[in-house]
Amino acid sequence: MSSAVSSTKCLDCGSTNTILEEFNDSEQGYIEECADCNYVVVYREDSMGTVIEDYKGWDHPYSGQLRLALDG
Repeated sequence: MSSAVSSTKCLDCGSTNTILEEFNDSEQGYIEECADCNYVVVYREDSMGTVIEDYKGWDHPYSGQLRLALDG
């Protein structure tokens, strides 16, 4: 999997304590997670460009997983 992790600004609360993981393999997209307000943004497309998931909110199964993986 080809991916990059960086910091960004939360779309909900504006905190810079936010992690952005961009990926491009069998799927392409990104996962963004704020450590302060727990807001999560998930966007995924398949290899044909069809949107698989476009989520913005607080109750996603990925919530807390990105930070755990990086701290792990």
